Amino acid sequence: MKKKSLALCGLVSVVLLTGCSGGGNSSGGHAARPAAEPTSLPTAATSRSATDPHAPTTARVPDLAARDVTVVVSGKSLTGRREYTIPKGTEKGDTLAAAVDCKGSGKLLVALEPINTSFTVTCEKEIVPSLNVVRFSKKHDLASIAFVPSGSVTWSFAVGWDADPPERDR
Repeated sequence: MKKKSLALCGLVSVVLLTGCSGGGNSSGGHAARPAAEPTSLPTAATSRSATDPHAPTTARVPDLAARDVTVVVSGKSLTGRREYTIPKGTEKGDTLAAAVDCKGSGKLLVALEPINTSFTVTCEKEIVPSLNVVRFSKKHDLASIAFVPSGSVTWSFAVGWDADPPERDR
């Protein structure tokens, strides 16, 4: 088992979910309940030169390989509202990692269903990378992740199963 450094664990918001339900909204869906603010990665990551091949960009999906995450859905250079099915749903105890790189003037709401939870990334002129981890408390046959931008933003994302999630505070 790989040991995660405390610094890496400090970059992640962990949320224990109970599958709450919420009220509806005018679009016929459920209003997402805020779960956690995304944790932005260190400023050094966003101040790298555009010629740095490791600098975050919306032109490629965020790299989750170093976190031992099996990516199940991803996208790059995206604009507008998008929704993706999470293949095979979820199992009790599964931990989903969602990495998002966004750029532009506005915000990006990331919502998970059917657990009715979300987080918002505030996008800026420079790339804003974020990572959130969600642990499921029960099985869901169908699950999805939606991205709802406000303003003029472009983003890329990678979502997958984290085989070695950070320990939850007790």
